Amino acid sequence: MSCSQPAGFYSASSDAYTGCTGTLRATSVSHIHEEKEVALAFKEVVEKSFLNLIDVFVSSDGSSISMGDKWLDTITDALKNCSVEIIACSPISVQRPWIQFEGGAGWVRGIPVVPLCHSGVKPFHPPGSI
Repeated sequence: MSCSQPAGFYSASSDAYTGCTGTLRATSVSHIHEEKEVALAFKEVVEKSFLNLIDVFVSSDGSSISMGDKWLDTITDALKNCSVEIIACSPISVQRPWIQFEGGAGWVRGIPVVPLCHSGVKPFHPPGSI
């Protein structure tokens, strides 16, 4: 890589990086409604850490889905266009069909699907089939 961006800005997937002067592509955080605070905290950390160069989609943040938007279409677009999908994994969330569905969407697209383990779930050993 010839630009001066830190190595962490570049992914093995070349489409996850838009260039030295552009912003990184979107990240989608899949979560269950009861655990929206986890998704919101993750979004805040990522946006602050990367100086808002990463667009983080969180369906329950009050801004990713605008009033009047067709929510399912907006979520579908986010899943189609993100370059990384984060799945908030708790003992409860990994049992929910919607979390499994969204994780599968990322897997089918061949993008990184990263578990964000919390509430006792350990990395590399999430319960369920995630």
